[in-house]
Amino acid sequence: MADTKAIANRINSIKDTKKITNAMYLISSTKLRKARKSLEDIRPFFAKLREQIGNIVRKIDVKDSRYLVYDDDPVVYEGRTGILVMTADKGLAGAYNQDVIKEALRIMGRHPDYVLFVMGEYGKHYFASHHIPVDEHFNFADIEPSLYQARMMAGNIMDRYDRGEIDSVYVIYTDFRNALASEAVTYRLLPFKISHFTESLEEEEVEFEYVPSPMEVMEKCIPVYCIGVIYSIMVYSFCCEQNDRMIAMDAANKNADDLISTLTVQYNRLRQGSITQEITEISASVKAGKREKNQ
Repeated sequence: MADTKAIANRINSIKDTKKITNAMYLISSTKLRKARKSLEDIRPFFAKLREQIGNIVRKIDVKDSRYLVYDDDPVVYEGRTGILVMTADKGLAGAYNQDVIKEALRIMGRHPDYVLFVMGEYGKHYFASHHIPVDEHFNFADIEPSLYQARMMAGNIMDRYDRGEIDSVYVIYTDFRNALASEAVTYRLLPFKISHFTESLEEEEVEFEYVPSPMEVMEKCIPVYCIGVIYSIMVYSFCCEQNDRMIAMDAANKNADDLISTLTVQYNRLRQGSITQEITEISASVKAGKREKNQ
């Protein structure tokens, strides 16, 4: 009976754990839908801003801008590189954090003169434990992405870029590879390639007058646009994190069901064996009593 009691306790423990993993699955599902809706609500504004920057780019010499380069520009950025690494505040999301860290280490190896920016507690603790200096840590306490957060990060990075402390900026984050899988990718934020603003641009139907000049208007627009890019990347990362957590929790739920099924079979066999043994002992004692009576 001691064995059956131990198995019963383990089954109850697994059921309690499954309640937690199932709740985490549902929470991640809700957060995923909410984040996607937030991105869809704000996307039209930044799409229109990108279009207007593209219209301005047609009128200026890109070489005069610190934010833009021609696609065929032979310049190799050998100066200081700003690297923004997007991690989560907690684990239980498969290989989400590990993949981002692995990609970050690869980029850091290619750009040894770097300034490291980190979002998320996981990245902060990883780099601290490996004695890799972090120049700026953005801690948002596991809350959903917002424009306020994006403005904080973009403002800090743009200030460094404008002061010449860094010569280029890369963002390492997680994006969807398909509906069921994601991957860590690297996106060069600054300077932008000119095709980023002109590749999908239609012919301008209305001629705008830019005051005080097209260049000055563009120089004001691009920092705002960077906020939109970082916000989009934050949402993509957040959605991938929730999606990976849903996959991990779904796998945990299925494993719990398999364990419960296996343990239930073991429990029933032990229980059946115990009952059979009790019946056998009762039957043997009855027969022994009859023999004593007959003697």
